[in-house]
Order: sequence, then structure tokens, then C-alpha cells
Amino acid sequence: MALLALDFDGVICDSAAEIAASAWRCARQIWPQSFPSNNAPPEAITAFCQMRPFLETGYQSILMLKMLQEKLAFPAFSEHFNEHLERLMQAIGLGPVELKRLFGDCRDQWIERDNLSWLQTHRFYPGVIPALGQALARKQVAIITTKQQRFVKLLLAGQNIDFPVEQIWGLEQQKKKEIVLKQLISEGQQDIIFVEDRLPTLELVSSLPALDSVQLLYATWGYGTSKEHHRCLQSSRIKSLNLPKFISLLEE
Repeated sequence: MALLALDFDGVICDSAAEIAASAWRCARQIWPQSFPSNNAPPEAITAFCQMRPFLETGYQSILMLKMLQEKLAFPAFSEHFNEHLERLMQAIGLGPVELKRLFGDCRDQWIERDNLSWLQTHRFYPGVIPALGQALARKQVAIITTKQQRFVKLLLAGQNIDFPVEQIWGLEQQKKKEIVLKQLISEGQQDIIFVEDRLPTLELVSSLPALDSVQLLYATWGYGTSKEHHRCLQSSRIKSLNLPKFISLLEE
């Protein structure tokens, strides 16, 4: 039986608005004068969602909000993102470890104070939750994500999905997705279907001979750009997948 290995943000859940709102709370602690309001204004969330395709992992969203506030142009995100991340981290004296901790703490405080509003900030792609429930009853399913495992579990529980925590590979494991896939193969899982909305991740996996057996599907309903959609069509290794076909994959 094939194992369905699914990304979370951009495949199962659209969390862009929640990420922006959580990041705003963090940014306010770092730059209080620049982020004076308690909650992210709608225009900040809208601007963040437009740049969401360039985000790789949650803590970077804090720095992305600062970049947006600096009114940096599109190429700063599409071409020079990592340079600006490094510039801002040096300026504030905080690295990825500290920013990840801050991001998780801000989410925890929000959840503790108002769990319902946190849950309601997320949107699940149409039809995915019932199909995922069916898949869990009949298939092997794992989630491989840069989101913290406990947040994935909490969000799915809010949708009445009891997803086995041991099948969620999250930020806590500190393992890149290609490493998780290699581990699954080493444990005897030879038939893996990997669904991911971040094309560079799929391209990296496709370049590794040890992962030649993994079927790679690009989630076109996620956070990818039109340029990435076109690039995927040129690949002989990575196949495009639309939302209806993904739901069929879960249900079949």
C-alpha cells in the first residue's frame, strides 16, 4: 500500500492569514514603535498573503512583515529574500532558533487566550477535510511539514480529525523533508506519494537518487507562483496535481 506523504500549509490548510496575524504579534515585540497596533490590520494581512509563496518556514514571516513595512519591491521577495532575512536577523541580533521560539510562544499565547479565534483564522481547502478523514480510515497517511507538530494536531482536531501524532513530522523533529522521506524508505516504505506545494522542495527531492522511487506531485492550489506552475510542466519527474484530483487521490 502506498504511503501518502502530505505537506500541510498549502496542501491541506490555507494558514496564510493566521501566519501573518501571529507574526504581527511577534514583530510588535521586536519593533514596538513600528508595529503599534495589537492586531495585524487587514491591509498588512493582504500584503503578506500576496508574498506568501516566498515563505519557506513560519518564523521567516516575522521578518517578511518588516520587509513589507519597509515597502520593499517584489524582487526583494522573489529574488533577494534570503539576503534580507539575514540583514534583519543581524540587525536585531536574533537567529532562526530564537525566532522559531518567539513564533511558537506568540501562537501559544494566542491559543491560550482565544483558541476559537485562532482556529477560525485558518481556512481548509474545499473538500479536503472529509476526504482526509476517509483516507485515514483506509490508507497510510503522513504529514511532513515545517509547521510545529502540536499546531497541526490541534488544527486537525478542530476539524474532528484525530490524526496520529506519530505520523506527523513537524518542526520539532528538526529534519528536512528529504531526510524524512529517506528515513521512511529505510524503514521499509518503498511506495511513497509526496504531495507538496513548494516546487523547490520537490525539485530538491527529484535530484536525489536515493528518492527516485518517490512519486512527486505538485499541489497547484497552494502557494506556488505562475512561473513555478509553468516550470513544473517542463519537468518529467514532477507532475502537476489540481485540487479535485487530490481529493480523488484521498478518496480512492
